[in-house]
Amino acid sequence: MPPSGQTAPPVPPSEVVITAIAAAVLFAVALILHLAQLSLGPLDTTAFMLAGLLLAALHLAGVGTARRARRR
Repeated sequence: MPPSGQTAPPVPPSEVVITAIAAAVLFAVALILHLAQLSLGPLDTTAFMLAGLLLAALHLAGVGTARRARRR
């Protein structure tokens, strides 16, 4: 519970955290490839880690968080 006089931050809707989830998945794939010492041709561990970092940066920058207004 937040201290008195402060409100709790809003819980983000599921659409907002898509880039964070995708980044986590890419980091997991990179970890599995690294632990198994595998490479998928040009897609090695570094490529998956860089893609995950890109998605994490986009998430932190707020890309994809704006809601679209409905048109009537």
